[in-house]
Amino acid sequence: MKNSTFKWNAKYETGLAEVDAQHKSLVDLINHLGELRASGGSVADVTAALGALADYAKYHFSAEDALMQSAGISAEHTAAHRREHDQFLDQINQIVEEAQGDVMLAIDRLLRYLVKWLAFHILGQDTEMAVEIAALQRGAAPEAARNEAREQVLRGTEVLFDALNVLYDDLGASYVELSRAYAQLQQSSESRLKEAQRLAHLGSWELDLTKNLLTWSDEIYRIFEIDPERFGASYEAFLNAIHPEDRAKVNQAYQDSLRTRQPYEITHRLLMADGRVKHVHERCKTDYDTAGQPLRSLGTVQDVTLQAQAEEALRAQAQVDYLTGLANRRHFIEHGEEEIARTTRYRRPLSLLMLDIDHFKAINDTHGHQAGDAALQMLAAHCRDALREIDIIGRIGGEEFAIILPETAGAGASLVAERLRASIARQIMPTEKGAAVNMTVSIGLAIHAGDDAARLDDLLKQADLALYQAKRDGRNRVCVFADKEAPPPLA
Repeated sequence: MKNSTFKWNAKYETGLAEVDAQHKSLVDLINHLGELRASGGSVADVTAALGALADYAKYHFSAEDALMQSAGISAEHTAAHRREHDQFLDQINQIVEEAQGDVMLAIDRLLRYLVKWLAFHILGQDTEMAVEIAALQRGAAPEAARNEAREQVLRGTEVLFDALNVLYDDLGASYVELSRAYAQLQQSSESRLKEAQRLAHLGSWELDLTKNLLTWSDEIYRIFEIDPERFGASYEAFLNAIHPEDRAKVNQAYQDSLRTRQPYEITHRLLMADGRVKHVHERCKTDYDTAGQPLRSLGTVQDVTLQAQAEEALRAQAQVDYLTGLANRRHFIEHGEEEIARTTRYRRPLSLLMLDIDHFKAINDTHGHQAGDAALQMLAAHCRDALREIDIIGRIGGEEFAIILPETAGAGASLVAERLRASIARQIMPTEKGAAVNMTVSIGLAIHAGDDAARLDDLLKQADLALYQAKRDGRNRVCVFADKEAPPPLA
């Protein structure tokens, strides 16, 4: 942060004029704190700035709460947003208390926290709020508005981390810089070292193998959420905090490191007392005596939960169809090929359905694209409810869906397909304008008996040909693939 100034630009604008104006007020407060740091502000100056910050928070959070309620956004989103506001106030109070009257330390910590919070909150929660409100205002259904908001935040994850990286670079506190400067930090004052570790969520530890004595920095206690006065640092406390599914691999990594005398690093999970899961990245090296016996191990632990969650969200932006919540084409094919491999290995039957909404263009043209989206969502929800948990459902294009039925062949597959077709035909979808839409589907069925190897591509082509036949035969029906040349599809 050059010259202690937060640089506002267009990427921080949510599109809600009132909210953006309030965010700019917070930027002014941040810049004022930067001026106090540069000029050596007094206790009175900092106290006045904190008072202004408290007043800002109360007004801004109250205004956002009223906006969310009046717009009618989801209760789930509103509650999550309120928690963010509560945590903001708690963190500000904690920073001031821990500074213990050190004005410059308080300002430094406040600036770093405020800059990071502002970037995350605007590009995360506030962007999500703005998108959901905008969708509701243009007439989207509540669930569709919620999905659109989630999708926007997922698409903006990379923007968020780009913004945060720039801010961290300006603050001189990026993890890379901390790692390179770790030796110098060990020579600095204890308070500065603790502040650097806290900022990077990076703790350090040392294990004296001759005395079996483990020492943790304050930040590791915070990461592990362990009270040093009640529990203290111990290998048992460390193991108990590791997720049960990860304990063996973490212990193996450390033992291999001792055996090979090579440093190691590993990312694993922590299981908190209340069931929450954290992700941490560990590094370790060990010193040895002249005889090759290990003397002490030194290591670092960094909380990388936020990064792990973002990566998981991106993996989900890659696997799930944003409109229906079903597997998208790519993920359906990946999952389907795994099931085909299992089917081939154990010589088990499998069937594949291709569904296509009849006259879908007419639904869009007559009732609007919102009705078309609602029809796709209703069909997806109905398939999920009507089929088994082991069945694999995906949206593979426009109004086309594919379903894999493991362990199902012949008459059983035909019965499932016919029941699904009939139950969909009984559904009535109300539109926002009060009209009622009856929806039917045509279904193509391909069956693999399990007596030889199968290929997903072949089954998809077979089901597709059968689907075309169902369309030609009048729609709202099931056709089973027959091993013969199918007529060309309808125009």
